[in-house]
Formats: sequence, structure tokens, C-alpha cells
Amino acid sequence: LRDLPDGKHSEEVEAKLKELVAEINDWNDACVNNIKSGFITFLSNHPNSSFEQACKDKIDSLDYVDALSANTVEALQMYVNSHPDGKYVDEAEQAQTNIASMKVQPAEASTIKSVCSQFFTSLTSTVAAVMDNFLNKHNATHSDVIVFANKLTAEMHNAVFTINNDYKIRKVKTDTDAFSFDVTFSVDGNASTHDGQEKVMTYFVTARIN
Repeated sequence: LRDLPDGKHSEEVEAKLKELVAEINDWNDACVNNIKSGFITFLSNHPNSSFEQACKDKIDSLDYVDALSANTVEALQMYVNSHPDGKYVDEAEQAQTNIASMKVQPAEASTIKSVCSQFFTSLTSTVAAVMDNFLNKHNATHSDVIVFANKLTAEMHNAVFTINNDYKIRKVKTDTDAFSFDVTFSVDGNASTHDGQEKVMTYFVTARIN
């Protein structure tokens, strides 16, 4: 246009220039906003753009980040299905394997529930000789548990604990590549005070079982 402002192709070239400028501006806007819908709109508005591969790479990356954030096998599989040749397929498949290994299996859940139930049936026969932490006391022994149990019975008698089936169990990987389990659940306690009054309490329990 500078060399031949009145050339017979000047109008055609000027239109092409405007098209390229608009394409670059749209690309810059999509990159600044950095959302998937913006890149999809760019591809729709500018087919065969020189930015096409870069745009597809951006969409690939955003979909992978979203799948990782969801942190579910289903979300990661959706990424793999949507991008079979994507840059992060290997990472997504490894992440799926990692998530699956952290899923609490039915047998594990059954064992944990049994341990929690036994704890309220017979404290001292259930717990280890030394617990890492019992009611904020570190390295608690059987004697510490007995002191707690005696304190309860001093305040009330005929105590009956009913464990509610509202377990939430999360598998946690330890430094030694073993697993422990963070557990929360609630317990209803029903007892009589020494003056004959009925006392009902709901306790919220947190435990780490290894």
C-alpha cells in the first residue's frame, strides 16, 4: 500500500490488511482473557489462521488444567477423550491412576467402621499401646484412655453410644508411601446423671487411623 497506493490491487490488499489486523487484535484479546470460549470463538471467526495451532494448544492446556482441578477420574478421562493427541494425555492417565489408588475401597471402609465401632465398645482393647494423639494428648497410653473413661462414668452412668452412619473417610498417603485414613463421624451418647436425669449428647469425632 505504501509503494503502490493507487495500484489496481490496493483495495484488495487494504481489505486483507484490515483482516490481518483484526485477527491479531482478536488473538491478543483471547490470550489476555485466557478462557476456553474465547479461543473457540477465535477459531470460528478466523479459520486457517496462522494462530490456529497455538489456539488449539491453549484449549488443550486449559482443558487439562480444568480436569486436574476437578481431580476426578471422570474429568481426566473426558480430557483424554476430547484430546486423544493432546500434550498432557500421559500426565492425565497417570493422574487417573493416582486418584484410583487413593479411592477408599469397600473392604477398607468396612474395616475402619469396625474399628470406630469397637472403640466405643471397649476403649482399651481397641487402641494401640500408644496413640499419637488422643484428645490433644500426644503419645497417649492406655492409662490416659482409662482416665478419660473414668471421668465420663463419674459424671454419668449407663452410658450408651450409638454411632451414626455418617462416616466420611479420606485416604491419605504418608511419607513412607503407606496409607492412613482421616475419618469423621458423629456419635449420639445417651446416659443418666447420678441425680436420675437423662442426658443426651451428640459428639463429633475426628480420627486418623493407620
